Amino acid sequence: MKQVFISYQHDDGDFADVLIQKVKEAGFSTWIDNDQLQAGTDWREGIDHAIKASCALIVIMSPAAKASEYVTYEWAFAWGTGIKVIPVVYKQTPLHPRLETLHYLNFISRITRPWEKLIESLNEAAHPSAIIPQAQTSLASNASQNTLEQWLETGDILYELEGYDEALKAYEEALQLEPNNARIHKKKGDALTQLKRYRDSLISYKRAIRLQPDFIEAYLAQCEPFIKLKRNKEALDVYVQALRLDPNLVDTHIRKGNALYTLGRYEEALDVYVQALRLDPNLVDTHIRKGNTLHILERYEEALDTFEQALRLDPSNSYAYSGRGNALDELERYEEALDAFEQALRLDPSNSYAYSGRGNVFYSFEQNEKALMAHEQAIGLDSNNHYAYHGKGNALNNLEQYEEALDSYEQAIHLNPNVRFTYYGKGSVLAHLMRYEEALVAYEQALRLDPDYIDAYESKQIMLQLLNRNK
Repeated sequence: MKQVFISYQHDDGDFADVLIQKVKEAGFSTWIDNDQLQAGTDWREGIDHAIKASCALIVIMSPAAKASEYVTYEWAFAWGTGIKVIPVVYKQTPLHPRLETLHYLNFISRITRPWEKLIESLNEAAHPSAIIPQAQTSLASNASQNTLEQWLETGDILYELEGYDEALKAYEEALQLEPNNARIHKKKGDALTQLKRYRDSLISYKRAIRLQPDFIEAYLAQCEPFIKLKRNKEALDVYVQALRLDPNLVDTHIRKGNALYTLGRYEEALDVYVQALRLDPNLVDTHIRKGNTLHILERYEEALDTFEQALRLDPSNSYAYSGRGNALDELERYEEALDAFEQALRLDPSNSYAYSGRGNVFYSFEQNEKALMAHEQAIGLDSNNHYAYHGKGNALNNLEQYEEALDSYEQAIHLNPNVRFTYYGKGSVLAHLMRYEEALVAYEQALRLDPDYIDAYESKQIMLQLLNRNK
């Protein structure tokens, strides 16, 4: 008697009972995980054996089944193993694209359920002479010799469905069969990265590169775990290596520029963004990043030109407007800056940087309460906006709320330790609090970032004089 594996989510148990009875009446045995798995059995191993021993798998699809890790694993494993998968749509739900390629059966209506077609599909699967659906022909016909490809197919489906734990297990099974396959080590690394096992993923990527030294995708895949582990210099080295392999990779130039920007190496970041724009001058986001870098370098006219170029390419880009507003603010064209921020917020009311930019203009007008409110709105939208914390610190400093200002500067430094103005603001607050030694350290940190920072140098000298007087 041929076995049919029934995959369903237990909320759909009543319908599953009816279906199981119909399948049994047609002369098939059925396998259901809650009936056949014994206590203590490894569920995946037991299910794998049961699926391989079946002529077909019926998956009962509903919103609950689509969300179920177990149901997803079962039909994906069957697909990868070459077992015929028969989707039965019990409740309205969008099917995964791979399931849509199969001939699914619509059982939503209680009146016209196609039981005969279901049994006909099972009979086709049970007999070698039956017609096998095109989507699964190659796998089914080579089930015995294509084990490696079956595991890869299963892993890829599960990865695509965000079942990263099970995808990882499938890739590990594939590596048991072919341990020197660089492509599989790379896939394993991708699954580990998604599981936030960054150190393990780096090991897999490095193995892939050792096996295939020109495997550029494996080089680039290392970047995310390096960045997550805050190993930005190593991420930068990866981009350099990748560009040696292919100097025309626009996206790699951009990512290298971003890494340099994060490290506070703004001149180098600017050069890389310029290279990327030579390769593709229509990259709006790269124009914006270039503009932000020019702003930090205090090249405000060039920054303004760059943001306006971005707006010529995309007149509805909220972040290009907020960047333009920041440049106009530094150029003391305050009314134009406010107009730019208002336009940014009309296009995207959730643009945190437009709110913090408005706050900076209010600060320039010495409207500190309004500036404080704008920066707090920005932080409410994006708690990682270091500009907003810096601006909030400035407003609180002017309002003589020094302890609160110090907290804001500290948060800004935590988010971005490479902004000299924030250390200067921190030093100013500490000086007001008569914590001169700490203020001296803050001014020295500002000077390490920019040895020509005159305000920080002069403030440092004042702190040294005060400390000498107090000795």
